[in-house]
Amino acid sequence: MIENVLTPTVFQNALQDYLRNGADLGGTVEPANLWDAFDEVLTEIGGAQYLPPNSTSITGFVDQWVNKPGFPLVTFSRNYSSKVVTVTQQRFLVEKADRDADKTNWTIPLTYTTKTNANFSSRANLFWFDRFKPSVQFSIPENNDWLIANLKEVGFYRVNYDAQNWALIAAQLSANPAQIHLLNRAQILDDAFTLARADLVPYEAALELTRYLKTEKDFIPWYAVWSHIRDLLHTYAQTEVANQMKTYFIDRLEGIFNELGLEDKSTEENMSKLGRSSISLWICNLGHSGCYNQAVAEFRTWIRAPEKSNIPPNIKDAVYCMGIKYGSGEEWTRLWQYYLTTDLASEKIAVMYALGCSQNETVLYDYLSKITDPKSGIRSQDHYIVIRGVLGERPGLRAGLKFLKDKTHSLLEEVKKDELSNAGENLKSIISTVGAGISSKDELNQFTSILTGYQSNPTIGASINKTLTHIQERFTRSANHQKALEKWFGANTPSTTPSPTTPSQSPLPTHPTSHPTHATTQKPSGATGLRQFAPSVMVATALVVLVRFGQS
Repeated sequence: MIENVLTPTVFQNALQDYLRNGADLGGTVEPANLWDAFDEVLTEIGGAQYLPPNSTSITGFVDQWVNKPGFPLVTFSRNYSSKVVTVTQQRFLVEKADRDADKTNWTIPLTYTTKTNANFSSRANLFWFDRFKPSVQFSIPENNDWLIANLKEVGFYRVNYDAQNWALIAAQLSANPAQIHLLNRAQILDDAFTLARADLVPYEAALELTRYLKTEKDFIPWYAVWSHIRDLLHTYAQTEVANQMKTYFIDRLEGIFNELGLEDKSTEENMSKLGRSSISLWICNLGHSGCYNQAVAEFRTWIRAPEKSNIPPNIKDAVYCMGIKYGSGEEWTRLWQYYLTTDLASEKIAVMYALGCSQNETVLYDYLSKITDPKSGIRSQDHYIVIRGVLGERPGLRAGLKFLKDKTHSLLEEVKKDELSNAGENLKSIISTVGAGISSKDELNQFTSILTGYQSNPTIGASINKTLTHIQERFTRSANHQKALEKWFGANTPSTTPSPTTPSQSPLPTHPTSHPTHATTQKPSGATGLRQFAPSVMVATALVVLVRFGQS
């Protein structure tokens, strides 16, 4: 944001001066040295036009962003008769009572564009919203134009609009999404669903924006919206609307999935390869038969002789996960043995996540219990991967509840004996992750019953209480939105998508290693796989997305 306000040239020159001055100071610097470097360059070039009105230094502007907690929500409300737009701000917080009580405000560099004069340059129509003013106003030429603010999302704030403007944006996305810049398509989806969760935008308005996704072939907007889709599926996992959501989003994902496929192409960009890794895992977990049948076939060919066949690196997450999800206990054991023997760190991480894809509660419980065994072969710093991998789906939630019931007391005793033990951190992580997956009162009652008596425990008490608060807040929100979601998905979910079928299991050669008893494989549930894909891919994807979101 600072670079966009000052322009890249001023920003880079100031950074160079700052680094040179820092070297002269022996490497001992503080934030004020950086702000001074900006001011010196601005003084040299006579750059007062880059500063907020009535400012003589960049320091006052940046200090409020660096030192104040949070970030603003900027709301653009239009009068469609007078063509006047009124802009207001407040600190963005999910809970209304918290928003109303917090009076934090910022001096904000705003940018916007409209349909008639579309210009997605990150400095288009840049003007300042002074933090001491309750609102600012400006006019636009056409009352039927869409308005989009925070161009290329270079500003550190969320954006809300009046209902009609949201509808105009949704109509443009459906008619021709390319008219809206890629980064703003991502921003619009992310902002709309975040605001819906905070009850600032109706979920129906956010969902209307997803209609166009059937034709969205770029990964970045999908990356921006997927966590919101995942959270909806998680929250309503045990309701009929979850199955409708699954069918609807399979239908939306098929376009980009068919575009990317499961095989890398020599001429494609890295973003397509990164997208393939995520899209394939998402749509497979939703229950797309073409995806998971191919993934399972790839896995079964590979697991018989890992040294003789290779899985394309950008679909390994999907292949490993689907192979375990629809496989037998024998295949789980073989993948576990592969984990123990491979020396490649990225492979170990991918396999740890995939082992949590099993639908067998007993297998998942035993796998989760390995974090309590120092001789299991899993490094203590990787325990979080096992926790996230196991607790991502319904069988994992049940395994997590059983783990808490069986292991909480003994793990707390371990903490008493050894303050350096990571048992306490593991417990807190499991408590919060299980809590995030609870979607029914029965599950909440089990969770509460198991942890009653530990709420004042110095190690896990705060985590329990915080998790219970979050569950109650989520239940309240889900109850408020369920009827609207059922109505919207009931009216907009295609009825032609076939129900997924479980891939047939073919026997593997006898393996001498004992393996877990395998229960009947379940068909894909209404909830998606909630585990994250392998961190190596996640971090690489996030870095690329951040770089692109930061383009000026």
